[in-house]
Amino acid sequence: MSFLYVIAGVLIFIWLIWIYQMIIGLWGLTSPNLLQGTNNFRKFAILIPAHNEEKVIGNLINSLIAQAYPKDMYEIIVSCDHCSDDTANVSRELGVKVLERENKATKGKTWNVQWALSKINIHKFDAVLFFDADNIVDRHFLSKMNDLLECHPNVQAIQGYLETKNSNDSWISQLYAVTYWFQNRFWSYARSKAGLSVMLGGTGMLITSNCLKEYGWRQQSLVEDLELSAQLILSGERIYYNLDAITYDEKPIDARSSRKQRSRWLQGIVWVFRKFGFTALKKALMEWNLQYLDLFFTLISPGKTAVIYSLTIFSIPLFLTFFFDVFFLKFISFIWISTAIIQSLFIFVISPSFRFKKITFKYVSLFPHIIWYSIKWLPAFLKSIWSWKNQKTWVKTEHVSNITIEEIDDQKESAV
Repeated sequence: MSFLYVIAGVLIFIWLIWIYQMIIGLWGLTSPNLLQGTNNFRKFAILIPAHNEEKVIGNLINSLIAQAYPKDMYEIIVSCDHCSDDTANVSRELGVKVLERENKATKGKTWNVQWALSKINIHKFDAVLFFDADNIVDRHFLSKMNDLLECHPNVQAIQGYLETKNSNDSWISQLYAVTYWFQNRFWSYARSKAGLSVMLGGTGMLITSNCLKEYGWRQQSLVEDLELSAQLILSGERIYYNLDAITYDEKPIDARSSRKQRSRWLQGIVWVFRKFGFTALKKALMEWNLQYLDLFFTLISPGKTAVIYSLTIFSIPLFLTFFFDVFFLKFISFIWISTAIIQSLFIFVISPSFRFKKITFKYVSLFPHIIWYSIKWLPAFLKSIWSWKNQKTWVKTEHVSNITIEEIDDQKESAV
């Protein structure tokens, strides 16, 4: 019985964090403010760090070339990190600037970006936008980012809406899609509406040149986006969210690729928490600042989906407490199962309904998969705790989805 009490205590703690998240998440039910268009165009540098992405990078570049934004107000730059394929040639043939890096001591996105920024004269630009090579970008991305900068001229960083470009390839990519729909609406957008900072997502994001000049790019972890987010927030900056600036990101379609990606993310998140987590908590308590507490909750999860996975895993064994004649455990079991049901409704019904602007139950069938995925996720989490010090080994996710911006536009039109 004492073991059950320990589990109950852990679940109460997670449940309180979940209650906090749901209170913030209620802002996601509100309507977004419409951005006013402007003819005051800012100049952007677009940086694409890449490693052996010849299969997909052309579609990204074409979607950037097709932006509904003055062509002389942005420059596309591809930074090839130890590329042994045709990534550099494909990029050059499309008329963009190509940088080639051959530093064998440090490999991976974090160090590629750091090197590339040292080669770019950021004084020529108002901001730098970052995209992964597998992305596709909505035609109005730049204009929507520019509109937000016009409304909030002092903003230092903005995260755009991250959509899944291959959501129908497998149940795993579908699970990624519904999770991102939830995070976009009830995590990032909700926090933005509540006046809180969001976390940078590593792609589809904007950082102003002034921000880069002041804070630099000195990230050391495998999750440079979360690390930079923590640095900015603890420095008193707010990262804004742009619901209308859409990036389509390729997600893993099989368990092996997903596990490798999750392991890398979790390994980096543990590192970032150890560096910034307790600093955020201390500042929250000393300054009575909700933003710092929110950062602490984000880092302690770890990761934005940890609470979701805990819900689905622990609600099942906790159900067994109904067989014990202990009121406290029965009560904990009741609220936890209720929480799992509410969370599942938000992920599999409410979030997709907001995404497609109509009520849909199509994704409820994914619920059994998320339980299995959650169980498979735990070994990756345990591994990340053991290997958190290793922030030099970048495990690449293979990208093969060859969808174009034209195909995405056609899908959007047919869904209307």
